[in-house]
Amino acid sequence: MTQYFRNDTPTRRPDRKECKHYYSYLGTLRADFNQRCGYCDDLDRLRIRSFTIDHFVPQNPKDFKHDIPPNFYYNLVYSC
Repeated sequence: MTQYFRNDTPTRRPDRKECKHYYSYLGTLRADFNQRCGYCDDLDRLRIRSFTIDHFVPQNPKDFKHDIPPNFYYNLVYSC
């Protein structure tokens, strides 16, 4: 029997509006990630206040230089 990690794969919206601050994407990311953590697939219904937005590529890496802006939608993950 095959077990899958998640039943619904997160889907990024191509029509999302660009926001000045990354936290403005919280509602959109929550919907895109099916109200589940992007890393562990935990459902947020029981502890929604502990869910936040994570930058997949860290904002301030010490040994890794990049030019990804902090509000780049495709670098954001809805996470617990």
